[in-house]
Amino acid sequence: MKSYGMPVDADVAALVTAAVNVFAELGAEVEEVDPEIEGAHQIFRTHWWSGARQVVRGVPEEKRPLVDPRLLSMAEAAAAITIDDYFVACEERISG
Repeated sequence: MKSYGMPVDADVAALVTAAVNVFAELGAEVEEVDPEIEGAHQIFRTHWWSGARQVVRGVPEEKRPLVDPRLLSMAEAAAAITIDDYFVACEERISG
């Protein structure tokens, strides 16, 4: 299973492999495909973090202590993502 430079959790890899095996046993044709998207992690991060920022913006300030701290951290880091960064990530994702 490819990870594009990111570690794949062993439990997740095992679950995906098990699911693939079930589909194959049921008669599905299962083929591993590598989309070969250069910079996939950065593209994903730009989209995901921008989305996190948008979600957190909708949470009232007094409720933010209830939000997962990792989500808050992502949303805060996303402040550095420019609209140009976002559109470049969109273009890379489409042309990938």
